[in-house]
Amino acid sequence: MILGVIVLILADIAIICMIVASIELALRDSDKERVERLAEIRFNEMLDTAEIRIHHRLEIVDEYDKKGRS
Repeated sequence: MILGVIVLILADIAIICMIVASIELALRDSDKERVERLAEIRFNEMLDTAEIRIHHRLEIVDEYDKKGRS
């Protein structure tokens, strides 16, 4: 179960890396200020989403651990 959570966390990290790469490509656009603001917003949203997903998955692992001990 813990291995599955680790794999899912790594998948979230991969998604974040792909977004960062797309942001870097978008920064080559001509309207850099607009693109930078948009990139910052998207990046912050993805970090929040990843943090929520990781927290939720860790709660699931804790529940399974508690069930296994009782």
